[in-house]
Amino acid sequence: MLKIKNGKFYGSNYSFSLPEGFYLNVSSAVKFGSKRLELASIDGLIIMIYFHNHGCCAKKETQEIIDANSNLIKMDDFIPIKRGACEGIGLYYRDEVAKVEHYEEMYDFKKNRYGETQIDIDISLSISKYGNIQSIREAIELPTIKAFLESIEYF
Repeated sequence: MLKIKNGKFYGSNYSFSLPEGFYLNVSSAVKFGSKRLELASIDGLIIMIYFHNHGCCAKKETQEIIDANSNLIKMDDFIPIKRGACEGIGLYYRDEVAKVEHYEEMYDFKKNRYGETQIDIDISLSISKYGNIQSIREAIELPTIKAFLESIEYF
């Protein structure tokens, strides 16, 4: 459950603003007990905000997923992300088969009253010769995406 205060969404361990100009997909189904918000832009960017109830740490879990799936290629090493009072991790990677690039940011926290232990923000871009945005790194620098990422606070 998220509380809305001064135009921001608040969970017990995090807060964020929704990006301007994106559409909210309210029919998203998620397996394994997680919940998510799905946002899409007309430029082909998709933002998935997952609220997980995993027992494992985000970095270890993400590395295991990449190791188990030969389609996923890390574009860099994990990077520390400081947002608010706490630190999370970020990772750029691509799916070679689906031709999608991702920037994923995760933050582990102590189990809250909804059973959540992690927030996972996945920004993805389908790479095609028809889009204006050429890479996920370029997408992350867009003013709307930068403002969204800068609105995130972990506490």
